Amino acid sequence: MDIRTVELTGLASQSCSWQWRNFTAAQVSFQLGREMMDAAPFSYKERVRVAWDGVTVLDGTVRKCDAALSASGYVWQVEICDHWKPMEGTTFFGSGIGAGRIAFSFAAFSGLSSGASVKRRIKIAAALRTVLDNARKHGALVTDYVLDVDDSAWI
Repeated sequence: MDIRTVELTGLASQSCSWQWRNFTAAQVSFQLGREMMDAAPFSYKERVRVAWDGVTVLDGTVRKCDAALSASGYVWQVEICDHWKPMEGTTFFGSGIGAGRIAFSFAAFSGLSSGASVKRRIKIAAALRTVLDNARKHGALVTDYVLDVDDSAWI
């Protein structure tokens, strides 16, 4: 798949920003001038590499390209996020109201057949495989990995 490079050096304005915080996806936001009927310069989830003065500052996907009206005229409001964005709301050990956009179900057991209330056990290897496979699916993990965890280990 082709990756489009966006060189921001000549496009910079006061609205251009780069942002990253712990446990969130990195993101670049900026505005591009446009004519009223211009077609969108980016499509949703288009893969792009963002550069500043020839140096890559972010590799990811377009998450927003909205037409807007600013004080100076028509603009495109663009937001590009790194490959961790699709996993940002993931909840690995939950379901229901408190769960993220993606919920995983791991092999779990109580160890009792009597129906008594005990803490559930989650298979570590199965949980890690699910997390790593999801990271690879969304482009956040690009290298091969070897998982060296006993399949019977649990938490």
